[in-house]
Amino acid sequence: MIIQPSSTTPYEDYEDFDHTGPGTLMGRWLRLFWHPVFRSEDLPVGWPKPIRMLNEDFNLFRTASGAVYMTEPKCPHRRTQLSLGWIEGETISCRFHGWKYDARSGQCVEQPAEPQPFCGSVKLRTYPVQEYLGLIFAYFGEGKAPPMMRFPTLESADAVIQVASNYFDYNYFANRENDLLHAPFTHRTLDGGAFGARGAIGMIRSTETRWGFNGMVQMRDGSRITAQYGMPLINHIPGSAAIGADMEMGVWTEHMSWKLPVDDEHGVQLALLAAHVPDKNRDKYLQRRAARAEKLASDGGKRPSIRETAQAVLAGRVRLDDLGPDDVDPPGLGLVMVQDWVTQAGQGVIQEDRRKERLGASDASVVMNRRILRRELQALAAGLPLKQWEYDAQECAVYPQGGVSSELKRVEPGKADQPA
Repeated sequence: MIIQPSSTTPYEDYEDFDHTGPGTLMGRWLRLFWHPVFRSEDLPVGWPKPIRMLNEDFNLFRTASGAVYMTEPKCPHRRTQLSLGWIEGETISCRFHGWKYDARSGQCVEQPAEPQPFCGSVKLRTYPVQEYLGLIFAYFGEGKAPPMMRFPTLESADAVIQVASNYFDYNYFANRENDLLHAPFTHRTLDGGAFGARGAIGMIRSTETRWGFNGMVQMRDGSRITAQYGMPLINHIPGSAAIGADMEMGVWTEHMSWKLPVDDEHGVQLALLAAHVPDKNRDKYLQRRAARAEKLASDGGKRPSIRETAQAVLAGRVRLDDLGPDDVDPPGLGLVMVQDWVTQAGQGVIQEDRRKERLGASDASVVMNRRILRRELQALAAGLPLKQWEYDAQECAVYPQGGVSSELKRVEPGKADQPA
């Protein structure tokens, strides 16, 4: 792909990963990809939703046929919010004066109060959308959208998928760079962060792949934990054994999440939590999961949300180590998210100057991510070919105990953490 260069691009733009508006270099690059924007289950027929992504506003809605569409956010007539309007068949009508638009093309098809309608000269901008794996994906770029990535293991018949979303009040990039190494420290109150029984950390490695890059923690006992980072903003834990009764049923899990910018000061994480269940145990697994959900819904007592708990911790009103897994909604996962929230938000709503960081050998995946981004942003600014990222089933092979098919190479942070 060849991109036309901008007139002048300051060197600092190659380091600015935080700002993603239409006129920014990072924003231009991110608009070359499909991104999930909403959970399918949260978009009922006939209820348009205003959404914000990449510092822009949009209108998302589902028509009577069940199809999903996304348009510019405001009616061209008097510029009021289209998500306030009505869905009628395969059209959307503005609540202000009833101007009606075809959902697929965006063409105005009715102007009720106009004695001489001029519908042919009025059209909404529409955006490509697809539903996949319980998420609604959209393409925000110019021109024809590229093919959307597919993930065969998540499509497999044995996968039972839960779709989660979580909004946060700081820049998306801190969430994207939540590396593997944080677990034994950030989550130390949760059974030692899953590292306690496996020995001291031995080595951190990272390498570029056809999809993005990998990060691996090699433990001194020989075990390892691997995460895959897909471009532009996908985090993937490729496979791990379940625990307790789920493990006894032969269940193994994988986790894929998108760490996305809503605007410069807010982000959203959309995640797929997949349990791969042997067919003979599927009914039993679904019954157990339904029973757990019913118990959580009926156990009484409203818990504080992730957001309000994190804000209280950051303000010093609540001590993080005093919180247990049942003190945050949802129980268990809620506390994990609070622990992540406070460490990431603690870097600042937008991290002011990454050049003040003192990176070491343990930051190999952070270094790799920034090295790739600098290279791609420089190529974009110069109008040079960009790497065509591709999910490769062999390279990203999933194993029940975690890991990938290729060995990882060492990154030397002493050199790689400097601008190219």
